[in-house]
Amino acid sequence: MKPWAALMIGGIGASACYFARVLQTSLKIDDALEVFRAHGVGGITGSLLIGIFATKAIDGVSGSARQFLIQLFATIVVAAYSVVVTWLIMKTLNAVGPVRVSAEEEARGLDREEAYHLGIALSETTPDRVVVSEN
Repeated sequence: MKPWAALMIGGIGASACYFARVLQTSLKIDDALEVFRAHGVGGITGSLLIGIFATKAIDGVSGSARQFLIQLFATIVVAAYSVVVTWLIMKTLNAVGPVRVSAEEEARGLDREEAYHLGIALSETTPDRVVVSEN
């Protein structure tokens, strides 16, 4: 892949991650660490775009509709594998102890509930400013 193509993939991937954040917020999807938005969307975008921008200089593969479909198939297989394995891991962990805190604990704040101290609270009205709570 040529350097300009790598820059394009990076820019398109970053943009896809940003718009996934907007979509996640508007749909109120609960992904506390935003793992799928950052890594899943970026990885899927990059994987698919390699099928378009690849050059024969590396592994003799060049971008084409055929290569795009190969990348799409591989992405679907990896996504399915990831969903199944993550589900199994979470079910196993949840059998040992609850993975999710209660709604009440979440409302009080996880610093207090999990670490037993009050950390930094971000104000809902001024998200660009950090407010240290005195409680």
